[in-house]
Amino acid sequence: MKRWHASIAVGALLLTSGAGSVSQDRADRPPPRVRSEVSRIEADRDPQSRYEATSRLVTDLRNDSSFIVEEDVMALADLLKDSSDLVRDRAAVALGLIGPRAARAVPALRTALDEVACVRADQNSSFAIAIALRRIGVAPRPPDCIATPGYGLKPRLDGRRKRAVWTH
Repeated sequence: MKRWHASIAVGALLLTSGAGSVSQDRADRPPPRVRSEVSRIEADRDPQSRYEATSRLVTDLRNDSSFIVEEDVMALADLLKDSSDLVRDRAAVALGLIGPRAARAVPALRTALDEVACVRADQNSSFAIAIALRRIGVAPRPPDCIATPGYGLKPRLDGRRKRAVWTH
């Protein structure tokens, strides 16, 4: 019985000392170089690895976004032009985590939202982009779409806002 208690005590000691070094490693790690990481992401041809790299940036920003400067915001805004909607989604989340300091990215966020707003919402980055705009302090514009049976929404070609019309 005493051996069992001793092994638990040793295990607990190892866990607490290990946990301290992990958090210490994160504290000692320098902030990511956002612009250089974005350059690597843009040069990568594989959409999955671009998504994973952008997700790592989001994780770093969740921990601390105080190191972000204006050039980093603009580099992240450039990722909103990526061909992968998953990358655009993660870039929008990153900008939302920065909050009001990402105000220079609002035009890029609005453009990206206009491009995806009329596609099925469960299959695109529109929700993340709208949340990013709200976190920055800007209300997203309503989409300029019309309802269609069996599909959902489609963009108006004439650009005028009208009440939704069912098309056949």
